[in-house]
Amino acid sequence: MLTEPVVGANSARCPSCDAWVIVTHDRCRPIRPGVVETTCPIETCRTTFEVQNHECRLWEIPQSWLKRGYFLEGELRDL
Repeated sequence: MLTEPVVGANSARCPSCDAWVIVTHDRCRPIRPGVVETTCPIETCRTTFEVQNHECRLWEIPQSWLKRGYFLEGELRDL
């Protein structure tokens, strides 16, 4: 049972490590209309990649995941 607040978050899959990187205005920079650049926050990855609007998915996640900047697909199954 989840005991912390749940928030909505737009995320995109990292092409290198398969983490879902949470895309927020402070974690990305615009490249061109509808495209931003972001960096995977996982220390062993740190891949910088482009994300187009249609590649993002909206998830309902625990607030602590939003703070760390990513989540893994297996964690979604545990909710």
